[in-house]
Amino acid sequence: MPSESAQQAHQRAAQAARRAYARLLGMLVARTGDIEDSEDALGEAFARALESWPRDGTPREPEAWLLTTARHAASDARRRQRVARRVLDELAHAWPARATAEDDHALTDETLRMLFLCAHPSLEQGIRPALMLQCVLGVDCATIASAFLVRPSTLAQRLVRAKRQIQETRVELSLPPQSDLSERLEAVLDALYAAFLAGWEFVGAPSRPDDLPPQAIALAGELQRVFPADPEVSGCLALMLFSESRREARRDAAGDYVPLDRQDPAAWNLGMITRAEQLLLEASRARHIGRYQLEAAIQSAHIHGVRTGRPDWEAILALYEVLVKTSPGPGSAVAQAAAVLRAKGPGPAQALLDEALRVYGASAGLAAYQPYWVARFWISRALGDTEQARSCLTTSIGLTPDPAVRSFLSRCWGEQSGPPAPAGALADPGPRTPDVA
Repeated sequence: MPSESAQQAHQRAAQAARRAYARLLGMLVARTGDIEDSEDALGEAFARALESWPRDGTPREPEAWLLTTARHAASDARRRQRVARRVLDELAHAWPARATAEDDHALTDETLRMLFLCAHPSLEQGIRPALMLQCVLGVDCATIASAFLVRPSTLAQRLVRAKRQIQETRVELSLPPQSDLSERLEAVLDALYAAFLAGWEFVGAPSRPDDLPPQAIALAGELQRVFPADPEVSGCLALMLFSESRREARRDAAGDYVPLDRQDPAAWNLGMITRAEQLLLEASRARHIGRYQLEAAIQSAHIHGVRTGRPDWEAILALYEVLVKTSPGPGSAVAQAAAVLRAKGPGPAQALLDEALRVYGASAGLAAYQPYWVARFWISRALGDTEQARSCLTTSIGLTPDPAVRSFLSRCWGEQSGPPAPAGALADPGPRTPDVA
């Protein structure tokens, strides 16, 4: 059907990428034994699709066309390598692949399988979620770097090293028995939630993949089916559902950003909130607290405060206190300082933010961390330091990619009444959650 427009062909290629990227990549890796070469071949196939589909029409089976084209591209690449060097056979078997040792493995979802494969314990723990985000979920390097507070160039180098390690150490591409999957679970949860945030954080931003949040929620739901007794899996799914339940309320009719404490609860998805509360209750029965449960509980407390008009800051601060001990990091520290500003005033909040700068500083990328500058703005303004407040606000606006949030922050300068910092003024997840201060 060569009559379709270039735009239609591009849309069909994008749909195929969203729907089948992980499955196609898994098939190629199983065939070539090399994850980096398989990525290159699949990228070449999509590039050829964008060139030929507008001219020749979209094939009846787009995914089969892409797989065949990618296999041909991989074969061409191997042929060129064979001319250059005589070790192609060795490289092709650097990562021997099989889908699973058991036909009835509980991980029936192909994308989840690939995520657990990329969480191999021989790989550096810190790089596993980034590897999953790039290789399986298709998130770009710049977005991943932003999520983990590192420079894109630094992350790119680490990803290259990880792929080289897979190749050189002949890491076997296979799933462990069901009983041994739990050692890879934390990295998979981190990747899923980072993917969720990559699409959810800036609603309406054209560069953000808005299909990632529902995909992450669906995968987390499947993971909860496989690990029904794991409280952190339930906590992570609850956290996503709490956030996603407010998606429609984060913009008003004019498209302006609306922070949490100014949202209309009637616009929230009550079914998602109810399901999240159930998951959080079930997780609490395990009596094994973790980061995702705590962050979901903070979300629950904020939601209850907005619905009743009576935020329980004592409970929120108690949760943050446990969170920063359980999962210390720049995100949780900055979010705690923003909450302390609301509950105890600017003095204690400034002390916490100064301590975060001392502990984490440049090594954690605080200088480029937008929530840090927003929190510093509200604290400085509450202390009466107008010059410092204006400087921090200017910096935070420059670090905000979402135009609607930039506009919101610009208007904050003129707001002389009301609470010292609207919940959600951070316009960032704090530790994890995007519109909670």
